[in-house]
Amino acid sequence: MSPWFGIHVSESVELLIVFLLFLGTLVGVYFLQRWIGDY
Repeated sequence: MSPWFGIHVSESVELLIVFLLFLGTLVGVYFLQRWIGDY
């Protein structure tokens, strides 16, 4: 376990958070490219 923003979380939760952040970034980049591509 490692401290994450001062909160001790389990490894599985840490991995889930990292995965969600990664997924959110991919979705954000995808929509940003589509939005830019429209103009």
